[in-house]
Amino acid sequence: MIAKQIMPDHVTYTTVIDWHCKAGKMEEANLLFKEMQERNLIVDTMVAKGVKPDEVTCGLVIYAHCKEDNLVEAFKLRDEVVGKGMLTKGTIHDLLITTLCKREDLTEASKLLDEMGELGLKPSLAACSTLVRSFHEAGKMDEATRVFEGVKSLGLVPDTTTLIDLVNGNLNDTDSEDARNLIKQLV
Repeated sequence: MIAKQIMPDHVTYTTVIDWHCKAGKMEEANLLFKEMQERNLIVDTMVAKGVKPDEVTCGLVIYAHCKEDNLVEAFKLRDEVVGKGMLTKGTIHDLLITTLCKREDLTEASKLLDEMGELGLKPSLAACSTLVRSFHEAGKMDEATRVFEGVKSLGLVPDTTTLIDLVNGNLNDTDSEDARNLIKQLV
């Protein structure tokens, strides 16, 4: 395209970045994102030119950074997206929560979940369940229960796996009363 002097726009870049991410080609996805930056197609410049990048474009790049375990860059872009008021869904935060749980950084994952509430974003059940399970595995049942209660207060219906994680954690923590109450919720 560029050889024929046809300049790709953010939609073209998003499509190609998405393809690279799905193909596991994170280096190529990051190179394209850097090219977008060099061409001044990132947030401020895009907005100034009347083209507003969306959560999908930014989410794909954040996903690529997470896959490469480059959370510094992932959070930089997330901060820019939040600062520009571009968030409408919780997808980016869900992705970062899941990534932080895999890295066993539960404090930061929990902070992100709290931040979602402050931003008026609803987390996915999958991200909440991952955080509950991670707290359970870390032996932090008070935190797991706090997240679980938050899930319910958001109107999300906890899945069986999440409930079983809490029951097991409470039994391991010798809190049989909490375990009994959770079992009642299962039936």
